[in-house]
Amino acid sequence: MILKPKASYNYYEVGNFNFNDVASTLPKSTYSTLASDFEFSILRRTAVQNLAPRLGLSLNAMHVTNISQGNDSKFNSELKLYLPGLSKNHSLRIRTGYQKELLSNAFQLTDDFVYTRGFETPINDEYISFSAEYALPIAYPDKGLWGMTYFKRVKANIFYDYGQGKFNSLTQTQDYQSLGLEIIFDNTILNLLPMSFGLRGSYLLTEDPQNTSNTFVPSFYIATTL
Repeated sequence: MILKPKASYNYYEVGNFNFNDVASTLPKSTYSTLASDFEFSILRRTAVQNLAPRLGLSLNAMHVTNISQGNDSKFNSELKLYLPGLSKNHSLRIRTGYQKELLSNAFQLTDDFVYTRGFETPINDEYISFSAEYALPIAYPDKGLWGMTYFKRVKANIFYDYGQGKFNSLTQTQDYQSLGLEIIFDNTILNLLPMSFGLRGSYLLTEDPQNTSNTFVPSFYIATTL
């Protein structure tokens, strides 16, 4: 079990550049934030072959206040529930999240929230997300390539995502739903850095308001556990 509260102070200096990276004549902007972060988890111990804990939950919540801009703030939270799959090394993960950061804030902080896969990042004041994932191993190549990378495992991840964005000033909401498959290659680079390469196909069950022609969206991503 892990219980980890944290508080921090951050100072930012923002340069004024246009889209051509040419400095503006306006002075640089500065602001400061106070952040509080809370992490709680209770997870069953994971074996090397397991894709995720076979049982457990984790909760993260963060609140940031821009003390230079009055009441400007940001809040996000994420809850993950891990359940055993049909086989020993299969995993079912259910995740829900919530974020609120008003578009009217003077500054928008770094956004690492997990949105509905396959859609362009939505513009919103509030966002609620839900996802269900079923992960299973496909193969264990156990092969190295010239000492550059080691192919440890290939796995599949079947997912369903739902999200709802809200525009407070217009009292308008937008739903997002997608269904898809990820094929993920777990590697070790230079025998030091664990890194995964993923191929993802997302089928959009609702229209993407920022790209209405999209129905199936392929993508590639890289992730590391560090």
